[in-house]
Amino acid sequence: MRILYVVESAATGVGRHVIDLAVAMRLRGHEVTLIYSPIRLDDRFREGVRRLRELGADLRELPMQVAPTWADRAVIAEVRRVLRAGSYSIAHGHSAKGGAVARLAARGTGVPSVYTPHAYITLSEHVSARKRALFAAIERYLARHSAATVNVSEAERRHAIGLGIAPDRLHVIYNGVEPPVPGDRCGVRQSLGFRDEDLVVGFVGRLSAQKNPLLALEALAIARSDAPNLRLLFVGTGDLAADCRARAEHEDLKGSVVFAGETTATPFFPAMDAFLLSSDYEGFPYVLLEAGSYGLPMVCTAMDCAREYFGQGFEESLVPHRNAESMAEALVRLAKDDAFRHVLRNRVQQRSAGFTIDAMADETEALYRRLAPKAG
Repeated sequence: MRILYVVESAATGVGRHVIDLAVAMRLRGHEVTLIYSPIRLDDRFREGVRRLRELGADLRELPMQVAPTWADRAVIAEVRRVLRAGSYSIAHGHSAKGGAVARLAARGTGVPSVYTPHAYITLSEHVSARKRALFAAIERYLARHSAATVNVSEAERRHAIGLGIAPDRLHVIYNGVEPPVPGDRCGVRQSLGFRDEDLVVGFVGRLSAQKNPLLALEALAIARSDAPNLRLLFVGTGDLAADCRARAEHEDLKGSVVFAGETTATPFFPAMDAFLLSSDYEGFPYVLLEAGSYGLPMVCTAMDCAREYFGQGFEESLVPHRNAESMAEALVRLAKDDAFRHVLRNRVQQRSAGFTIDAMADETEALYRRLAPKAG
């Protein structure tokens, strides 16, 4: 097959997903073209581009803005030109902008288009009712002009159905992660100033409203009176980075919080004792699977995707949205209850074992073959 991937958000989980998928398809012998915007790139995506170049993929930079602009017409026209110039089997767009560009460009070319939203913006509580209705209408319109939408969880699929998208065009394919990489636990902890007796809780992701890092800090401020050995490690940055540092100082959390900044998270996982996901909403986040692969017991806001991951019987790991007191109670239990941490550790390792890149690629490749008239 000849596959075209389009992505504007070439960073964080979206960028990671696109690179993993493109590399997997290239290794399976498919021709891969990747059109990406150079405006939002992270180091992981840059490394992925280098890997794809070594594998002989066709890589094309095409500047795209996050928000809709008149320049999008030229972007769509260029992607359509690429599709018409080659004998493509599939055009696969990722996240809102990449998905819109790929689907609109594919119209009239005979190339089936596929869309992976990576968490619909309509999941956000920060979006007004008026904007939510507008975004939902756009999603319905674009869904009629695409062959399939790939949701990364059953929860996201249910949300899509609620937006009015036809269920027969929705397919659930979970994200996949690589096996855990052994690391220098003691060395990393010492470099960050943690002691052996500290219970280090990790937060990995953008410091943004969606991820709600301020809630994590509020919960730690409450919990530390009952569990003074709790420490919070932030790996990532974002538009709330300065607010987080200010909140940590205001709550007198000096010595209890470490900000590692924007860096590869992999070396930090072995240094953690537990993991915290305080997001307001997610599709099916990579960090949930990655933390699980390292056997980290977790505390998560009670998003549908987290319920889906944990399954029945592990409600203790899930806390109400934006409830610092409940989150603090859960953190204190993790800090004090060794047996509970052990049970959770086994649970997350078992759950994460099935979420592999190979499994994600297998299901995606099978979907392409069902949709593409030129599948080979």
